[in-house]
Amino acid sequence: MRAEFLRAPVTRSRWHSRDLHLLRAYLDLTSDAGPLHARSVADLGRRLVAGEQAPTYQINTPSTLRASLAAAGWGKVACGDPREVPPDERSPRWEHLCAMLDRWPASPTGERIAVAATLSKLGFWAAVGRLVPPDLTPERSPHDARLAILRCNADFKLSGPTPATHAAARKTFTAVATSQALPVATRLTAAVNLIVDHAKSDRSMTEMDRWKDVADGLVAAAPGEVRPVLLSYYWRGVSFLPFFGGDHPSVRRMLDEAEDSSLAAVEQAGPDEVLLARENRHPLLETRGRAATAAGEFDEAEHYYRALVQLDPEDPKVHVRLADYLLRRERTAEARESYQDAAALGLPYTSYAHTQAARCSLRLGDQERALAALGEAIAADPAAVTPLVLLRDALSDGPLQRLRPWADRQIQTLVEPLKGRRALAD
Repeated sequence: MRAEFLRAPVTRSRWHSRDLHLLRAYLDLTSDAGPLHARSVADLGRRLVAGEQAPTYQINTPSTLRASLAAAGWGKVACGDPREVPPDERSPRWEHLCAMLDRWPASPTGERIAVAATLSKLGFWAAVGRLVPPDLTPERSPHDARLAILRCNADFKLSGPTPATHAAARKTFTAVATSQALPVATRLTAAVNLIVDHAKSDRSMTEMDRWKDVADGLVAAAPGEVRPVLLSYYWRGVSFLPFFGGDHPSVRRMLDEAEDSSLAAVEQAGPDEVLLARENRHPLLETRGRAATAAGEFDEAEHYYRALVQLDPEDPKVHVRLADYLLRRERTAEARESYQDAAALGLPYTSYAHTQAARCSLRLGDQERALAALGEAIAADPAAVTPLVLLRDALSDGPLQRLRPWADRQIQTLVEPLKGRRALAD
């Protein structure tokens, strides 16, 4: 095998057009193609121009997506402001968003929500942080509640899950969940968010129980105000409690309820609601796969991961989820195939998927294929350490072992700054 496998342009020239097609909505707010999260971006762009209310989509924009797009040469901005795109490169919808940003101080609240929701979905969290003040009173109105929650999400994306961001989010969600002035649906969303926040951070059963009681009371008090998508989200959120208690039968029952509600949402959805209903099924199927795995129901877990691929086949993440599951089950050849599917779909999982495909090839004794995949992984993300470590270790013998010193130098170049930061922290 020749050393040309390390040439960086290979992956981009091969997948550039497909990547750009699948994720173009993040650059023009228009293209109705690609995974569900990209289609929801285009839907927000359409609603923005039409002056319609912005729905709350559940799939979070990957934190690295804008930076990945910018690094690949697609779009002029990483995570700054849409107005940084030159006027002659803006689509009509993008230009409309820029015009709305220019008049933000004088905008009515509904328009501000639409703009902030669109910015958040596009991954412009710094812009959300600049525009939405941190001192809103979210318990006062649904509008303030929505803006305050968007601000919390932006802070999480920009600063990470720190004690400060957790405290700010909990303060906001508590104010919303306990406000008698807000609609039941708004309060229920906040209560479920508090359950999920505690489940993913401190796992406090006391706090999760507290907010489950609030959520249960809201569902019981006004069932007519809880639409199927929100009811599905509620059941998925409260399933964390029996999950951490090891009560897998109760988890299954709750997720069955979530499944029934999600299917009802799809069945009842009008033309403007069907994307929201389908998007809701994405995190649900992901949750069901994890819950079935934890319960030891492996055939069922695989069913849900494959259903997730069928639901959202152009999202590389779902292929990664299936591949990770198959690899844990030691079905290495099948896992490699799914990682390759993810790598072919591209950003933001390109490097990880190629790296994992290489790991599978090494386990299967196929060094040549592993080296080729590692070359693709390094080309996709030259700052990633893991593929370089695997490459160095795979070059212990054979004609390419002369590349080991190069791999060692690259690793040291990437790791040394991290050591410096760690020393400062200590």
